[in-house]
Amino acid sequence: VDAKACKCTAYSRRAMLRASLLLLSARSAYAQPLAGDKCTFDATAGEPFEFGATFDVSASNKQTWVAQAVILKQYNEALNDDGEVIGWQENVVYADPEMKIVFYPTTGTAEEPFEAVHDCGAGVIEQDRETCQDVAEGSTITIPPTTGAGATQPLCYNIKFATTKLTSVFHLVTTNVDSVAIFAEHDPTEFERGGIGGIHYLMDVDTSAMGDDAALVALGAATPIEPVFQDGVDNAPEKEKPWGLAIGSRFLLNARPP
Repeated sequence: VDAKACKCTAYSRRAMLRASLLLLSARSAYAQPLAGDKCTFDATAGEPFEFGATFDVSASNKQTWVAQAVILKQYNEALNDDGEVIGWQENVVYADPEMKIVFYPTTGTAEEPFEAVHDCGAGVIEQDRETCQDVAEGSTITIPPTTGAGATQPLCYNIKFATTKLTSVFHLVTTNVDSVAIFAEHDPTEFERGGIGGIHYLMDVDTSAMGDDAALVALGAATPIEPVFQDGVDNAPEKEKPWGLAIGSRFLLNARPP
């Protein structure tokens, strides 16, 4: 079987589904009337996100988004106050220091509800980082419904990770929202440390009133929320990673660089 042909066929089916939903949007149950001009994006450059998926958040009204760093031993050629090379040091390193993300309520977690908001979500996350709303680690993001009372247009958030902490958390509020499509600039699994102490990127627990230590214990005991439908994003633009480190690298360098 020609893998490339299969890939094109799958892409064509998704494109046809998106087109049909767009034509029906005026009367469809999946219509997003508040999206306006954000329902278009420049597809010639590829998807403006690396990750898109639906999640069932109906079990509770509050969840926690998690990003974890690793400690890497790195050589610092800068000079200290005494004029000496700093040399080897251990640094807290996230896959990226910040990430654009959009939370878009949907009518369900299957492929059709995702495709119904795909172009709107892509249009929102495509905007420049400077126009997104910065969110510091430990802050709360409220995800309001897009229809009915209190409906608002989903925003582009730029979540900023705490470079002095191994775990950054963001508190989500999903009152009156049962299903949500999440569009992220990077694959959130890039920020999962894995192994002992590793925590999933979306956890069904409210840690907003907890200190760092208590939050880590609660996260470790909580239930992860896994994606239900995940978009096959295969043409997202390549991102440059900080310090020239490849994502997933967990090696400690033990020799002085040439």
